[in-house]
Amino acid sequence: MEEHAARELQDYLNRIGGATLPLLRESAFPAGGKALLVGPSRSAAALLPETGLQTLAADEILLRTVDGNVILTGGPDRGTLYAVYEFLERLGVRWWTREDTAVPRLEVVETEPLDIRYAPPLKIREPHYFAANSDPEFASHLRLNGHFFDLPPELGGHDAYIGFVHTFPGLIPKETYFGQHPEWFELRGNERYAEPETAQLCLSNPELRRELTANALARLRQYRDPRLISISQNDSYAEEQGCECPECQALNAYYGSPSGAVLMAVNEAATAIAREYPQVQVDTLAYRYTRTAPHHIQPEPNVIVRLCSIECDLSKPLDAPENAAFRDDFLAWSAIAPQLSIWHYGANYSNALAPFPNLRSQQRDLQFLADHGVVSLFFHGANDTYLADLADLRLWLLSKLMWDPGVDMNALMDEFLNGYYGEAAAPVIREYLELLEDEVAASGRPFTCYQPDTTGWLSLPTLGRALRLMDQLESLVRDGKLEQRRFQRLALPVRFVFLETVMTRPDEVRAHAGSFDRIPGPGEWLPLLEEYSAIVSEYPPVHLREELYINRLRELAQARQ
Repeated sequence: MEEHAARELQDYLNRIGGATLPLLRESAFPAGGKALLVGPSRSAAALLPETGLQTLAADEILLRTVDGNVILTGGPDRGTLYAVYEFLERLGVRWWTREDTAVPRLEVVETEPLDIRYAPPLKIREPHYFAANSDPEFASHLRLNGHFFDLPPELGGHDAYIGFVHTFPGLIPKETYFGQHPEWFELRGNERYAEPETAQLCLSNPELRRELTANALARLRQYRDPRLISISQNDSYAEEQGCECPECQALNAYYGSPSGAVLMAVNEAATAIAREYPQVQVDTLAYRYTRTAPHHIQPEPNVIVRLCSIECDLSKPLDAPENAAFRDDFLAWSAIAPQLSIWHYGANYSNALAPFPNLRSQQRDLQFLADHGVVSLFFHGANDTYLADLADLRLWLLSKLMWDPGVDMNALMDEFLNGYYGEAAAPVIREYLELLEDEVAASGRPFTCYQPDTTGWLSLPTLGRALRLMDQLESLVRDGKLEQRRFQRLALPVRFVFLETVMTRPDEVRAHAGSFDRIPGPGEWLPLLEEYSAIVSEYPPVHLREELYINRLRELAQARQ
């Protein structure tokens, strides 16, 4: 990893200043020479005798200038790599998107005196967006390190789960066990239920718990160096409450929550796993019916509890009154869990192509989580399409906030808007973002991660104003002040919404005709839709739900031709 970091530093310094610095191993370096020292070398240790380079925490960075040398090093597994990235960013390098890197050209490459030591509060930082998931090098540049980033050894290696989530069906498969042991599966009413998509287990059954533990160990033995396994409940709907048998209900009453029975089973497995695999962490969920923390039990030291925020109002901070139930559950878990992880939601899973204004709360959320000891954050964004609303901006902002929740988000926003879209476009885009955030706030409507359309929060006058801002941006494209493809990705969500609104709510649109510069007639619907659809097809993949959305609009347009 250190060699890759040194080569990347060499490459970018060449692109910045036009000179190729030689790469030398420490044994070949002349005595008394001055250098950029990459990694925890003996030379770096000698220059920093009081630091203890081998004690640096995971992903911690250290940048220091000493006696004409620049030391760039860090802790395992990626600290040195991140120290190089920090140094390059201080020289002006920016990895905006997986396609767009800004590299300054400088006559003289110089740095101010450096004395930086920093360890990120989040050990695992994973905004779940397609651009990072599909490009390990880009994910590394953003200092991301989660399960879906398939990082090769030269980028610090892959932090992969065994199972990832909803693993009960894989550990206790219906086809293997239901015939002989229906009592191992949840009771619903008067019947045992074992459908793999939604069935839970009867965790009060000690034989079931022993088999669950044995199968988790068997799965671990299939891997050369396992580090993280998920033993977690199945997916479920809000009204489901797990097994209804008397024994499980008694456990729920004792623990005060169905999470107690889950944690009891997971703790049993985790204790056995720790004896054979002391390095392995066991991940489980606090999700839906298990979100409330239990009494009389705590997670084992090697258990990570992953608390999920799927019910929250995403236009409000997690600690806001509107999210009081989640906030209280979070605080209760943070009091008993030695390792607390969060699965947070930040996209519209009904239609990723629609506007989804929820940026304002994100810095406060990250600070709130970090202040209460959260060690891992999985931010479930739009992972299955490249063209989700503001995906470029969201991913970059989140990566910065996950690395340092205390950074100024408004300054970050200005930096991205000016650096990526350009100084002429930045104030227009900022106005657009504020317009939609204000609209959601004024609606008073809970803003969850499932928004089938915008009717509940986006008024037609505001939609008209948003379209006029997009028209201003398009004029900048014509003037050469904004790159067309960047504008297209930005404008597509609000233009889709306008076309959908014209097609599905024509009487309301006519009643607000003064809000719009122009309303396309039925003969224009299909050409406009095909124009937008063509842009979508340039950025695969496209998730089925977005395909269905476009096809539904196409059917409406064709019917009016």
